[in-house]
Amino acid sequence: MKKPLMLTAAVMTALMMWGSVAVMAQQPPKSDAPPPPPHHGRMFKEADTNGDGTLSKAEWQDHHAKKFDEMDANKDGKLTKEEVQSFHQARMKEMQERHQKMKDHKGMQAMPPKDSPMKDAPPAAQ
Repeated sequence: MKKPLMLTAAVMTALMMWGSVAVMAQQPPKSDAPPPPPHHGRMFKEADTNGDGTLSKAEWQDHHAKKFDEMDANKDGKLTKEEVQSFHQARMKEMQERHQKMKDHKGMQAMPPKDSPMKDAPPAAQ
């Protein structure tokens, strides 16, 4: 009688532990860090040319056509792998420079643009 009871207890313990791990895996870790910059919100706002809070197919296509034109360095109406890589490397460099500039100001907190959803966010803890 003790063996089935011990086996049942072991199985129940294993199931409870497995269930706890599954629940913990579903919950994101808590952090005091501020949310990441809302660059997707900025891009959405840029594309939403009529300001109605939605993107029409035309707005979506127009936004991406402008991005295509930015990447098409030789303006031949085609993108080469090199043009795409160059565009993304230039963007990455700009982002790194902005990040470095913020780090160089040490105690000074960078302010988000006036139209950013982050403009009303509380300052990050120092």
